[in-house]
Amino acid sequence: MRARSLPLVKSVAVVLGLFGVGAGCSSAPSGEPIGSGESAVTASDKAAYDFFVGKGLKNYQAAGIVGNLDQESSMNPTVYQYGGGPGRGIAQWSAGGRWDTDRSDNAVWYASVHGEDVWTLNTQLEFIWYELTTFSGYGLAALRNSGSVTDATIVFETYYEGCGTCDQGNRISYAEAALAAYGASSPPASGGGGTTTCKGGATAVSRAEEWSNAELRYCWAPYEGYDTDPSCWPLEGPSHLCNRESNAAWNPYRSDCSGLVSWSWGLPPPGLTTLGFAPFSDSVTSVIPAESLQPGDAVNNSDHVMLFKGWVSVGHEATFIQEPGCSVNPPHAIESTYSVSISGTTINVPEIGMSFTAIRYNGNGCEGTGSSGGSSGASCYSETLGRDVADNTCVQSRYDGCNLSEINSTCNWYQCDNGSWVPRYTDTTACAATYPIGYTGTGSSGGRGCESETLRREVSDNACVQSDMNSEWYQCANGNWVDRWTDPTACNGAYPLHSSSTNQGSGCHSSTLGRTVADNACVESSNDDWYQCDNGNWTDRWTDPAACNGTYPLTVQSKPPEPKVPVATVPVSGSVGERIAAIALNNVGKMACSTNTAGEDTYAIPSDTGYNSCHGDGGSPEYWCADFAGWVWGQAGQSTTNLSAAAASFLFDYGEAIQSTPHVGDAVVFANCAWDPPNGSCQGWDPIEHVAIVTQVNSDGTIESVSGDWNGDGNGEVAFASSSRVVHNVPAYPGRIGAYSSTMNFWIAGFVAPR
Repeated sequence: MRARSLPLVKSVAVVLGLFGVGAGCSSAPSGEPIGSGESAVTASDKAAYDFFVGKGLKNYQAAGIVGNLDQESSMNPTVYQYGGGPGRGIAQWSAGGRWDTDRSDNAVWYASVHGEDVWTLNTQLEFIWYELTTFSGYGLAALRNSGSVTDATIVFETYYEGCGTCDQGNRISYAEAALAAYGASSPPASGGGGTTTCKGGATAVSRAEEWSNAELRYCWAPYEGYDTDPSCWPLEGPSHLCNRESNAAWNPYRSDCSGLVSWSWGLPPPGLTTLGFAPFSDSVTSVIPAESLQPGDAVNNSDHVMLFKGWVSVGHEATFIQEPGCSVNPPHAIESTYSVSISGTTINVPEIGMSFTAIRYNGNGCEGTGSSGGSSGASCYSETLGRDVADNTCVQSRYDGCNLSEINSTCNWYQCDNGSWVPRYTDTTACAATYPIGYTGTGSSGGRGCESETLRREVSDNACVQSDMNSEWYQCANGNWVDRWTDPTACNGAYPLHSSSTNQGSGCHSSTLGRTVADNACVESSNDDWYQCDNGNWTDRWTDPAACNGTYPLTVQSKPPEPKVPVATVPVSGSVGERIAAIALNNVGKMACSTNTAGEDTYAIPSDTGYNSCHGDGGSPEYWCADFAGWVWGQAGQSTTNLSAAAASFLFDYGEAIQSTPHVGDAVVFANCAWDPPNGSCQGWDPIEHVAIVTQVNSDGTIESVSGDWNGDGNGEVAFASSSRVVHNVPAYPGRIGAYSSTMNFWIAGFVAPR
């Protein structure tokens, strides 16, 4: 997926600090009065102290932050690191890292998004709070659990500044001075105590045992989905469909190792991958000491994850529930007891030759930060809405769970708990107010239409749409979505799931009938049930064929049954763009070393003979999105001169054909930040992460694409590139430069036409 030779995703804050790319850890030079005399109790210190107490921290916790910032900068938001180093601002964030570069985690970007001056004290304080509440690795939970000003100071120093013990005595002295000056009175209630109890572990174990008791077979796909794991194909026959036991509750989930853990924790189907859990992502889980593992926790590495059932002997023997894989006997969910050893957050399992990181689901009730119910506490900033929301408000995040190139991915809900976000995946009824995807304002009635991500088009004011994110109804109110969960009769136009009856769209090709049927027509499949054509795409219509515009039951069919995910070879004909799109689509599902449609075992740019998808990294697979895109152009007879295995080469080396609008067959180039040349902070070669082929341009301006090197799994270039595939990137996403795509999880940097 990633462009070759670009840096990998940033590590946690501690590592960032040690290597000078996170917040700085500068010591005061000789003669500089940082933290000396009266400087620890200045007006800026008081403003910072009041800010963090206002966010719900205890007085000594706020003082601990102030002590660190005094050591870093004397609370001066305009200071540069002494001696010309990279540190900037009150926390000495590093230029080239958290000051101006890291994706969705740098001060310059944050200030730009909020229309603020990055060099002001308040903006930098708000950015600190954004980092603390967004990235668990910066230690907000540990800070909330600290019991003294010394503990709080060390926690912030360790997790946020990533500084080890540098000038720790100074930091503590400045924190104590701030507490003495400002903390005489008791702080406001912070929303709960610090007692850690696990309430959801037994439920997670019970759900996992449903799979192990049923001996649910391993599949790298949901029920009857196309299984992309070749080791499972001998068990599935020539269809390669996941033909495991059917169960309505389990069917939407992959029955692989991470699918089992996702099911156990009640995460949305089809489930996260191992890279969606800590230590690779902190969106739903956190790293914990291995000795703290409790029933319902998990152990994870880039290749495998297991649910932890319990200790037989703490630190020496433990029982797990896992889906071990099709190449293992037995190839189904099992309960396994292993001898183990532990060290820090690592648990070693010699019997299977693996080491894991101990992790805990953030929503299992093992929180040391108090209750999320009922207190009227601090507000939270929502990146999805672009504004603050009140305590106990719930927001459906566009950055978690719905940013994958999977058709059925969903967006997870979070609730504001006294200034911090907590998961609220299954029960939005506990929310004081709810903001689903698409809601951007206050919802006053008026007249503007709303953009529906479910329908992928705009609907008129007062129209209601049943969201494919949670099956609930929402109404358009003057350009904003508001809840309409109980009374769709109040809607001016209603759009239930999978319905497009008000819009006569494109027909669908049915391989069952061997011909194209009209929009809204329904075809019965002997595989499972009915499907309806919805503007060129097949959608489930399992319960109500009466809603169909023309029905074709099995009794009138003579062709093979319609597959659940129709797969067909696209004719390579038509214009140059159409031929390019067809070549790309015909390679969907193939890997770096697969035999492609040209009969070759690698994707290579004709003009870049030194690199290719299968052997470009010293004989092993390399990041190959650019290899694939260039190969597709070459197969269509287009020039690839000046292209290389770096995605940025399309934009900067081939770029005389750069366009502002997309066309079928173009290359679409993506950046890891909000692309804003010529004068913005996101520009140039470095932010470019990916390139894909545009395969469809819709009338509403959205596009679809095909990517090489997508959805890989594993650490490092070889591991990722060896497991990734050619993928059709849907749902459609906005096709304009600078637009963020939740399908791709990147910003569009440009479109490049072949020549």
